[in-house]
Amino acid sequence: LQQRRNACEWMTRSTNYSYSVCGRGDKCPHLSQALLGLHSKGDSYGANRLFDTLLSGTVPVFTMKEQYLTQSDFYDWDMISYFANIENKTEFLDHMNKNLSNKTDIMVKTKNVLENRDLFNWQTLVPFDIYMYHLQVKVHPEIPLVNSSKYSALILPHDRPNN
Repeated sequence: LQQRRNACEWMTRSTNYSYSVCGRGDKCPHLSQALLGLHSKGDSYGANRLFDTLLSGTVPVFTMKEQYLTQSDFYDWDMISYFANIENKTEFLDHMNKNLSNKTDIMVKTKNVLENRDLFNWQTLVPFDIYMYHLQVKVHPEIPLVNSSKYSALILPHDRPNN
C-alpha cells in the first residue's frame, strides 16, 4: 500500500501527467476509466488486484520485476502490460514518461487487454481450461499440441517436454 501511495505522490507532484484523482484508499476509484493501472506490491508480489485491472480494460503497470515471477509464464506480459520501477523515484518517473509517451502503443496494449481479458476472468471457464491444458501437456506429452488460440496474449507450448 505504501508503494502505491509513493507512486501517487510522485505522479501528483509531476506536471507531466493528468488524471482526475489518485486514490488514497485501498482501491483506485477510477481504474475502469484509466489508460494505465499501477500494479503495486500488496501483501505479496502477486497481490493488489492485477486481474481486476485487466478485467476493467486497463493496461497494468508492473512496479517490481519480482511481480512477473508470481504470474503464469503462459501469458505474454509484454503485449498487455508495462513496467515502471517503483523502488526508485527517478527510475519510476522515467519509466512512466516512456510508457506514456507513445499513445499508439498504449492503444495497442489496451486493445490487447480487451481482446484477452477472458484469460483472467474466473467467471468463465477460460482460465481453468488454460491451466488444465498446460498441466495436460506436462503430464501427457504424447497428446498432440494445440497450434493456435484466439487469445493473442496466450503463449502455447510449442515443443514437447524433453525433446
